[in-house]
Amino acid sequence: MLRLTRVSPALLLLALIFFASVEARADAIAITSGSVDAASPNSQDQRYRSYGFDFSGNNLHIRGGDGDGPSQRVLTPGCYPCTPGQPLYINYTAGLFAPTPTESMEFNGQSYIGWAGGPLNIATDQFIMPPAPSDGSVITLTSHFTMSGSISFEPHLLGEPHDQVFFVSDVYGSGTVTVTLQQVFGVYHVWTTRYDFQPTPEPTTLVLLGSGIAGIAVRQRRRSRLRKIQKEVS
Repeated sequence: MLRLTRVSPALLLLALIFFASVEARADAIAITSGSVDAASPNSQDQRYRSYGFDFSGNNLHIRGGDGDGPSQRVLTPGCYPCTPGQPLYINYTAGLFAPTPTESMEFNGQSYIGWAGGPLNIATDQFIMPPAPSDGSVITLTSHFTMSGSISFEPHLLGEPHDQVFFVSDVYGSGTVTVTLQQVFGVYHVWTTRYDFQPTPEPTTLVLLGSGIAGIAVRQRRRSRLRKIQKEVS
């Protein structure tokens, strides 16, 4: 005899969400707009505790942050602290996690509140430290960055265990980073970073673009050879 077991609406919702999100796990999502911000309350340590994020791409919009979250390591290969003329680039692994379910995600037209997860690995191009201002003011630098990694999301459902991650996707993106450095005893420390995402061509688009450029180059070479032959014949 078949026995029917009552399933709570919340668990049923989780199951539906899980199966609906299987397709989202297959392909990486390009982040094309929004930003990630990080600030260091202690300029003499390469760690951030205050961070926020709000970015979108391909039917996904996720946002949140923490004003006093777990310490996140920020590496500045090249110099630490930095003096004028030294090369510098920044590696930042953003965790995204906040202890309270205050982060939000919109995916395929549905909205959820809960916990986001990372990591997002963000790396900048190289900077060259400029001369130090005589008044000791903050230095602001801009450059290009690239991001790769993954995000996950766990919805907050009352009365249910908080271990049901239902959304996981690889993500990638790029854009412009703005960095501020603060002077401390004649040397500079990274104080804040802001990563602003811009539209990024998908990998297939890049392949097609590369193929098109290669095709143009081949045609140009053929035309050059043909002109050379025509000149020799004439």
